[in-house]
Amino acid sequence: MKRVIFLGFLFIHITCFAQWEQVGSNFGYTGGARVGDIVFHPVTNEPYIAYPQSGYRIDKFDGTDWIQTGVNLGFSYSNAGVSLTFDPSSNEPYVAFNNNIFNEFKTNRFDGSNWIETGTFTLANFISEIDVAFNPSTNEPYLAFPLESGTFDELVVVKFSNGNWVDVGSALATFQYTGRPSIAFNPNTNEPYVAYTWGANFVAVKKFDGVNWVSTGPITGTPGELSNVSLAFNPSTNEPYIAFVDRANNENKYVIQKFDGANWTQVGSNPGSSFGTGTINLDFNPMTSEPHIAYPDDVLGSYIVQKFDGSNWTQVGNGVAGSFIGSECKIDFNPITNEPYVNYFDSGLNSLIVQKFNDNSLGLDSSISLLDQTVLYPNPSNGQIILNFKNTFEEIDIKVFDLSGKLIHSQNNKNAVNELKVNLNLSENIYFIEITSGKQKVVKKLIISY
Repeated sequence: MKRVIFLGFLFIHITCFAQWEQVGSNFGYTGGARVGDIVFHPVTNEPYIAYPQSGYRIDKFDGTDWIQTGVNLGFSYSNAGVSLTFDPSSNEPYVAFNNNIFNEFKTNRFDGSNWIETGTFTLANFISEIDVAFNPSTNEPYLAFPLESGTFDELVVVKFSNGNWVDVGSALATFQYTGRPSIAFNPNTNEPYVAYTWGANFVAVKKFDGVNWVSTGPITGTPGELSNVSLAFNPSTNEPYIAFVDRANNENKYVIQKFDGANWTQVGSNPGSSFGTGTINLDFNPMTSEPHIAYPDDVLGSYIVQKFDGSNWTQVGNGVAGSFIGSECKIDFNPITNEPYVNYFDSGLNSLIVQKFNDNSLGLDSSISLLDQTVLYPNPSNGQIILNFKNTFEEIDIKVFDLSGKLIHSQNNKNAVNELKVNLNLSENIYFIEITSGKQKVVKKLIISY
């Protein structure tokens, strides 16, 4: 398709071929059909993925291929639940996983060289799925997980505060376990919300008001046929959205609803159906705030991504093809390019695969900024660098981060410049320079070598 892009004072016609393309190599895999999280580093914008392999393994994409961060975590038969995010205070990768042989979960952070254990929580009952999120105001990690105890289980939320794991209110529910809970924070109130299913009979979303977990209201679905809930907040309206599977009439109907403050309402018509036991994952394009869902379609034999344009659900591309699809996939967005990335299991290849959709219409195609054309030199450098801009900027913010995401240098220039000299006293290593002017931002890799 043809697009017109405004670049500085020039109009450039670019032909874009919208398609899904693989990111790096396949992952060797020993975790059955389980798929871990895919998330992006908040500074370097590199995608990270957590998945079962002789315990749990966390890889990142360095621009060429996937490389492991540290060593495997857990034990060779620990493949039930893993959740990955980033600590907002340090920008370090933070992972929660269960060691089911010991009835415990562990949390670890990566300091750039090693995984450092941050907590262990041992329980009498077997722990299965787990989800982790950070409170944006206190930077405390919260975990949501079920405690399995026979026919009925308890859904529990804990947080790490002052060196200990403590309960957040009482148990949300006593229920029949049917899938991983989903936890997220309201970006306006910083209240934690948790979504879960109860014995396939109903979907529930509760929020913690500081004292108790309170229901947000009834959610429509077919009793006895519900599973696999995913929760996310619209970044523009701060409304919670949920997506779940309704297996009425032996089909997987993927249902998406939002909460307007009083009621849960349907978001468009049910977007497609398939046969089998597929899951669904929900996320938002950070540029357009359009909700996107990813799910397996057994009939089409591919993983499908759809987006809601305000009126209808429309498919993104022709489907993320696999030689034989599994039951799980995850979606996240590159915060710079706004491209959706999908992580899925290809059971024909017995591999995890990551693909991205390179259609520029999903985000920044109409705003290739002049800041993106910044030239950093010399690189490698001894610490004295020059940033050459293709335009004059009134104000420039510079931040330098090390490989762990730690901020080690910052400066602000309020004079109109088209070139800026920066002197850095750094040891030999790789660093990332974040350059910001107004709403434009670019990240450059810098190599220090003497």
